[in-house]
Amino acid sequence: MDKQDVILRQLAKDYGINIGQAEEIWRLFINKIHLEISDTNKRTEGIYDINKFPLIHIENFGKFIPSKKKVDFVNSRFERKQLKKNTDD
Repeated sequence: MDKQDVILRQLAKDYGINIGQAEEIWRLFINKIHLEISDTNKRTEGIYDINKFPLIHIENFGKFIPSKKKVDFVNSRFERKQLKKNTDD
């Protein structure tokens, strides 16, 4: 078992739900975050603008705060890819 599976099983046990319900809740959280982050309106000139990443509120759970460090990392990859594409042309 991987770490995520162990955590989900423990949460299911603690809250009296079955593992299928715990996995479904997890998927809903991940999908909500994915939809908010992958919105194309967050890009400016081909890279992500950290100022366009609001707090993501997940009902009955809490808030997800996008990491500036990870956004910067993704932007550096986009910039490298663009630079490589320009030098190959």
